[in-house]
Amino acid sequence: MVKQRNSVYCFYIILLLLFIFYWSKHHSLFCRMKGDEFFILAEVSMVMSCLFFVGLQIVVKKLNWVLVLILPILNIFLSFFLGLGFAIISSFDSYPNYDIWILGVVYMIVTLIEGMVLWRKPL
Repeated sequence: MVKQRNSVYCFYIILLLLFIFYWSKHHSLFCRMKGDEFFILAEVSMVMSCLFFVGLQIVVKKLNWVLVLILPILNIFLSFFLGLGFAIISSFDSYPNYDIWILGVVYMIVTLIEGMVLWRKPL
């Protein structure tokens, strides 16, 4: 059970990091307007986190579909404000590559923490 749950965590981390790496390098090929890179990153991250939460529910056998539908939307807003605060404090330049990394990694950390807290099952 713990190995299955950890494999879901690892799969989500690897998949999202690969997408963030690819998107930070090649977003200019797909985006035509300013801000499209963030909306596409948010859409893909929300779909991946929905699949992550469904995978956790299947492994833990603790179903709550309301959380699967609501949490990814709340995570986008939370990670946006946390990432914005991090970018202001650390005085990063506003390059889209840096912004994609900041938003993507903060979103991944927030989603992993929620997954670990909400779908933990006593051993």
